[in-house]
Amino acid sequence: MTIRWAVVATGGMARAMVEDFHLISDAEIKVIVSRTQARADEAAREWNIAEGSSDYDSVLKRSDIDAVYIATPHVFHFEQSKRALEAGKHVLVEKPITMNANEARELQTIAKASGKFLMEAMWMVFSPAIVEALLLAKSGALGTVTFVEANFGVAFDFDRSKAATNRLWNRKLGGGTLLDQGIYPISLAHELFGKPIESHVRGDIGETDIDIEAAMVLEFAGGERAALSSSMRNHTPLNASISGDKGFIEIESPFWAHLRLEN
Repeated sequence: MTIRWAVVATGGMARAMVEDFHLISDAEIKVIVSRTQARADEAAREWNIAEGSSDYDSVLKRSDIDAVYIATPHVFHFEQSKRALEAGKHVLVEKPITMNANEARELQTIAKASGKFLMEAMWMVFSPAIVEALLLAKSGALGTVTFVEANFGVAFDFDRSKAATNRLWNRKLGGGTLLDQGIYPISLAHELFGKPIESHVRGDIGETDIDIEAAMVLEFAGGERAALSSSMRNHTPLNASISGDKGFIEIESPFWAHLRLEN
C-alpha cells in the first residue's frame, strides 16, 4: 500500500525528509504546502514534487492525501496537527510535537477518537546506534542500568538586530535550548527509563527572554537517574553514556546521530 503524503513547510528539515521520502517505495508526496504559492511552486520544482499549494485547508480536504508531515516552526505544530487529524489524516509532526503538555494531550485525544496515527518525528530513536544502545541496556548486558548522561551544547551566534526573525532566539516562535536541543537528551532518558517522577532544573534566560542553557537531573520510579544538559551559549562534547553495574556504553558525538558505540 502506498501512503500518499502532503508535506507542510519548505525549510531545511522538510528538504531532508523529502529526499528520504523519495527513497521509499510505498510513499508518495502528492503536494508541498507553504505560506505563499510562489514558494510552494519553487519547492515543488526543486524537490521533484508534482504540486505546490498555499491553501492548507484545501489540501486537507483532498481524498488523495492519506497523511501529513509537518515541519513548520514549533508554535504552529498544534494547530496544524489538530486540523489535519480532524480532517481524517494521519500526522507525523516534527519535534517538539507541541509547545506544552496540554496541547500534546489534546492531540492524543483527537487522534484516538478519529482512529488516526499521530507521532512526533523524533528520528533519533530510530538511529542504528541508539537502537542498539537501548537493546543492550535492556538486555542485561550492562547489568542493572540506573544512570544515563547526555548533553547537547552548541553555541549559536547572537545578533540582536536579527533576533526577532530568527526562530531560535524568538520566544513567540518557540525559541530556546530545551525545545531545540534539550529534547534529545531528555528523549534518550525517556526511552530508557520512562516518565520521570521528579526533575531538578537550573538554567539561564537570555536577552530575548528565552532559555539559553539548562542543567537537568531527572529521577525515575525505579531509582534510575539522568544527568542532562543543553546550551545555546556553550559548546559541549555532544556525547552520551548509559551506565549499569556491569559496564557502560558511550555514544560518541553527536550522540543523536552517531553510528558507533564504545564500551
